[in-house]
Amino acid sequence: MAQPRKRFIPSSNTPVLNFQHNWNKKLFCDAFTSIRLKQSKYYVGAVFKITEGLNTVYGYYKIAAVQELKLTDIDDYIGYLDTGYSGEETQQILKTMYKNSKNIKIEEAILYRILFLKQPI
Repeated sequence: MAQPRKRFIPSSNTPVLNFQHNWNKKLFCDAFTSIRLKQSKYYVGAVFKITEGLNTVYGYYKIAAVQELKLTDIDDYIGYLDTGYSGEETQQILKTMYKNSKNIKIEEAILYRILFLKQPI
């Protein structure tokens, strides 16, 4: 039997993770994945305040799992769950998102597929 999740007490130091778009309406869920560039701030146990745009707050989410992948690893299974689009379309979305980034070659970058779980407060 699953253990109940402990209540999370938010603080002003809780980092914010802002989404520009609520792909697949996943931010309404208690659990969702996000494909992000590999960064040290994404680790199991880290908690983020999840927002969209300037005014929408979805709550506080803890990272439950992190998997490394490359752009070419994004297949239909990953794509549809993460964005609501096929693997090929999801790859194209990421290429478009990072096309103007000077130091990022998205085709060569290491990505994280992150599982977020909503925290009761």
